Amino acid sequence: MEIHLVSNSDLKLDISQSVSYLKEQGYKVEIYHVHQRSTKGIVFAHPEQLEKLENHGWLTLIDSTHKTNRYDWRLFTLYVHDTYGCWNIGAHFFVSSEDSDTVAEALKKFAAIAVGLPATSYLIKVVLSLKVLKLFFLV
Repeated sequence: MEIHLVSNSDLKLDISQSVSYLKEQGYKVEIYHVHQRSTKGIVFAHPEQLEKLENHGWLTLIDSTHKTNRYDWRLFTLYVHDTYGCWNIGAHFFVSSEDSDTVAEALKKFAAIAVGLPATSYLIKVVLSLKVLKLFFLV
């Protein structure tokens, strides 16, 4: 059995071990907190995924998946459309809440680990769009 796939009953320990595992596998990882919301998240991407974003990040979709873990954190995945017409994974982030501040902070952290990629300018526009959404949705 793959021991890194078995979660702990303690959230802090689970996050710590997951981050360690991701870093051992070569992923860039950022953990963050949104203090005004008391929420947090983890952003991670492998250098190969970042390369896909660099080459094909002009169109990036964001997918949210629920019920993926015992803590009810939401998994977001950034997908890029490549030259073959396939959707490839560009990055992931887990968030403790789907509110606009927490998701926007995840995208900012992603932009920080993807420094220098042309795609990050698009993601920053998405972050600004999320801030505008707050005007329409009370989240």
